[in-house]
Amino acid sequence: NSIENRGIVLVRIQIGEGLNPKDWVQIAENTIPILNSRLAEWDTTGRNGLYAIRLVVVRDDNTLQTALSQVTVDNTPPEITIASPREGISVSGVKPVFMQAEITDSSPVTKVEWLIDGKPIGESNQAPYTFEWNTPQRGTRHLTVKATDAAGNLTETKPWLLVVV
Repeated sequence: NSIENRGIVLVRIQIGEGLNPKDWVQIAENTIPILNSRLAEWDTTGRNGLYAIRLVVVRDDNTLQTALSQVTVDNTPPEITIASPREGISVSGVKPVFMQAEITDSSPVTKVEWLIDGKPIGESNQAPYTFEWNTPQRGTRHLTVKATDAAGNLTETKPWLLVVV
């Protein structure tokens, strides 16, 4: 939809939940529309799912024009389970250590980072999320996995104890 700017006297921004909202909540109203600028800001904290955003324009001849857009709101971070190696086990320092994480999220996972003692050692960018640690250093180590989804939500596991012998 294209909205022409001539004769505008009022602009309203409304949101509704779902594909075809039954109820609309007004988040902004402006009697002096400014072209090519932000009309409203919507705080999506605590919201998830499909929403419709509706622009309602009232003209000086009392006619209405609307434009509608759908967006998916994602405020839920990925969930991570480290599948391998098991926590607290001893692993060999003379051969690579295979690592695997199971990650679930409503949005695509865009980046998985593998860290040992807080330092990055590698990344995975598609399922299955695996990494082979080719240079394990002997001693007590802590494995952490970070996952980021397409909406920018980030989850980090608690440090996972590994003993490299």
